[in-house]
Amino acid sequence: MLCALPLQAQVQESKSRSVEVSLDYRFIPPHGLLRPRAGAANDAGVRVRPWLVNARVSRPWRIEAWDATLTAAIGYEYLKFEYENWDFNRDPARVDALHSIQFRLGFARRLNERWSWRLMGGPSLNSDLKALTAKSLRAHGFAGLEYSLAQRDKLGLGLVYAQVFGKNLVLPGVFYHRRRESYRVEIMPPARAAAYWLARKNLDLGLLLNFSGNNYRIEAPGELHGKRVEYSLGTFGPSVIWRIAPGCAWNFDAGMVLRHRYAVMDGRELYRDLDMKRSVFVGMGARLGF
Repeated sequence: MLCALPLQAQVQESKSRSVEVSLDYRFIPPHGLLRPRAGAANDAGVRVRPWLVNARVSRPWRIEAWDATLTAAIGYEYLKFEYENWDFNRDPARVDALHSIQFRLGFARRLNERWSWRLMGGPSLNSDLKALTAKSLRAHGFAGLEYSLAQRDKLGLGLVYAQVFGKNLVLPGVFYHRRRESYRVEIMPPARAAAYWLARKNLDLGLLLNFSGNNYRIEAPGELHGKRVEYSLGTFGPSVIWRIAPGCAWNFDAGMVLRHRYAVMDGRELYRDLDMKRSVFVGMGARLGF
């Protein structure tokens, strides 16, 4: 998902860095289906193990004449599914891997000492990449205002268009950021909420609630062709951010999977329900600015 918070954080963190490269990995151990189909005996034994890799490169440009910042970013997301005990006699077609190629432009301009406004948007190509069609394109965007409550407290309000729950949704964009010498809080419903204790100058320890998702078109020939995958993941658990060196940071997240949506849709009708039972997850990532 590309929405307001990544743009917000990226503009703030990249002021002294011309290019930022990020890489994230998320792994979930194999778990059974939440709702096995009635009459499909083998469904009870099916287990799915998803893992996700996300890479992004971004570049900000400062426009002094307008007191503004323009940011361009390109990202790639690889979502892989590994299955156990799949019955190919009953279900000869399945989704093994999905891809998302994303591009966005963000523009932020300060209006006065308290107010600024932000725009962000762009297309993404979401599919299994078995073919390239315009039907695989999706849009995402954000528009809103930001108000500085204090030197390090900010409140943002606006609208977000994204696929955070696997569907195309227009959502209220709310952002609140509070930072003090010993802690910081970030809230952006419904996608993210985090609280960190600034244990050391280069070490943040906290709790992170995060929801992400996407909507993909299946282009592979066969019975699934033209259908869509709605995928979303909600997680909660401890989070560690370690700034190894100037411009270089590592993060580690782990905890509970609160919501795991994986559905194949035929238009608005549910074609195959592959939602998984609650489980645990492990995630890690790295940021490099130069």
